[in-house]
Amino acid sequence: RTYYVYEYEVGFDDDGKILAIIATGNSDTGALFFPLDGDEYTQAYIDSVYMCPNWSWSIQPCKTNKPLSTAVRAPGSAPAIFGMECMIDHVATYLKKDHLAVRKINLLKNGDTTLAGVVLEHCLISDVVAQLEAEIVIAERVQAVNDFNKANRWKKRGFHVMPNRYPMFWHKFCHTASVNINHGDGSVNICHGGIDMGQGINTKAIQCCAYKLGISVDQIHVKIYSTTTSTNSNWTAGSTTSELICMSIMKCCDDLLQRMASSKAKLSSPTWKEIVKQAHEDMVDLRSIFMPQVEDKYPAAHYSCWSACATEVEVDVLTGQYQVLQVDFLNDTGISLNPKLDMGQLEGGFILGCGLFLLEGMKFDSVSGKALNHGTWEYKPPLGKDLPIKFNAKFLRNAPNPNGVLSSKAVGEAPVSTGSCVLFALKRAVEAARIELGHSEWFPFNAPATVENIQTACLNNISLYTLGS
Repeated sequence: RTYYVYEYEVGFDDDGKILAIIATGNSDTGALFFPLDGDEYTQAYIDSVYMCPNWSWSIQPCKTNKPLSTAVRAPGSAPAIFGMECMIDHVATYLKKDHLAVRKINLLKNGDTTLAGVVLEHCLISDVVAQLEAEIVIAERVQAVNDFNKANRWKKRGFHVMPNRYPMFWHKFCHTASVNINHGDGSVNICHGGIDMGQGINTKAIQCCAYKLGISVDQIHVKIYSTTTSTNSNWTAGSTTSELICMSIMKCCDDLLQRMASSKAKLSSPTWKEIVKQAHEDMVDLRSIFMPQVEDKYPAAHYSCWSACATEVEVDVLTGQYQVLQVDFLNDTGISLNPKLDMGQLEGGFILGCGLFLLEGMKFDSVSGKALNHGTWEYKPPLGKDLPIKFNAKFLRNAPNPNGVLSSKAVGEAPVSTGSCVLFALKRAVEAARIELGHSEWFPFNAPATVENIQTACLNNISLYTLGS
């Protein structure tokens, strides 16, 4: 993926309230340059969940001798949100204030305008943070971590809370779908222009079709994807394909039901099959196709997904090895179309983010630019033992999305950026180790936070490696 190095200046008051930011993202696009790979919509994400009245944000693409960069899950967005978290983390450390307290006084609220020009409505982040704070009793968790650190020299724990905003794009995304009813048995065939790569798009498509037509999901089938049957669809990306396909399918169903209404009216308490048979005899066209034509007032966000994550980790100061003890994740999903699918997307996206921010650092030859760890022998994605010992994830209740399909919100890419919460929890643990050595100043803690980088950041001194008193 495209790597970013940030340079920034932040103006703030004594409470940590951000007043102004001047920042540049230097993006490594590799040996070839494409404008999209040099930016990746960072302006829509760089301010994350925080209000800053004065912004100067720019991107500087850098052409290097490395392989060409490309879009990977949450391209630009996850690095941008991490960049903002680094800035506000710097402010809190400089002021020696509680990190969550500084974040809370900077949270967005209804009526605020984002850097991308979106005037926020239905801003839920303060409610999400407050609910998570109360449910997991954050004050007690922090105290327990502090007590542990006082009692242990070579093991340190860190606790961190990260709020998050992830805007979702619908603007001019075209995802064609068609619904075709077979007159013989009343079965329904769906064709759409999305690709089901594990996110469950076909399941949601069938569910929405069944909901609209009032029939069993067993009567509905999704057919093989084809640019012939679903011409001119956009790429499957951005986490919004599923909901836009569902919207198209429901529009098709509405169209078909309207056409079949007069045929249904001729019958008394008919079954679905009887309605279809009568409509066919009445020469009703039992095929419908639809393509959404959404032109948003704010192209940078059709709506926003809100979340808050709390992470507790334990670090071995001598080796840099760590264990993610517990993750508590509260996510605004609107009214989920399929809670099991969406929970899988949430958990999977978060773990993918853990890989991005903790493990998956590419290494290149300094002369040729050749990738040196292009296989899993040295490039390590998250595996079983990298998972949190406790992973408590839940959806925010009673929060329908007025701008979503059946009041839902997308889940997929949004949790990826929250994987950096683990990195900041590790930084809190490293800070505890450094403070015991008399180092309380801010220090950079870049991604990925590998075991080697954690051990180095702990500032271990061999002269302190003694037994007993």
